[in-house]
Amino acid sequence: GIHKITDLAAASPTTVPADRFIAEFVPIIRKSSSDMLSLVNTLLDAAKVEAGKFEVRPELYDLRTVVADRVAFFRASADAAGVVLTAAVAPSVPSSLSFDPHAIEQVLTNLISNALKFTQRGGVVAIQSFMHETDADIAAEAKAAGVTWFVAPDDPALYHLPAGCVVAV
Repeated sequence: GIHKITDLAAASPTTVPADRFIAEFVPIIRKSSSDMLSLVNTLLDAAKVEAGKFEVRPELYDLRTVVADRVAFFRASADAAGVVLTAAVAPSVPSSLSFDPHAIEQVLTNLISNALKFTQRGGVVAIQSFMHETDADIAAEAKAAGVTWFVAPDDPALYHLPAGCVVAV
């Protein structure tokens, strides 16, 4: 994020007004630097996993907040790449779910970053989320939630998933 924004500012310093830069990009730069610190913590977590001491820290949190934050974070990169970045969280997703927001943020960061890297100009990267019930038809659930399902419905990894919130990029 920091790299892309500074590239944008350096390439066209007169096309981005200072007030827009401060209002729009400084918060992203600040968040990006925080994310770098988070990455260091992730590397430390990886060491904990290898040592058998990793902990997931679930808390009640709003998934929409995490998704909106990741979309805002990657907006400048998506625009620069000519890729449309969308997000759809179904209305059925509760405003308070039990999950580790930092871990989900890290996973989304990785998935969105890779999706942007490998999506051609003019393409779309979509973040989608909906609720799933055990043994239900996941493609039908997505459709009912108003989500355009883009994973093959016959993928064996989708059978017998426990009930929960599905998040896909």
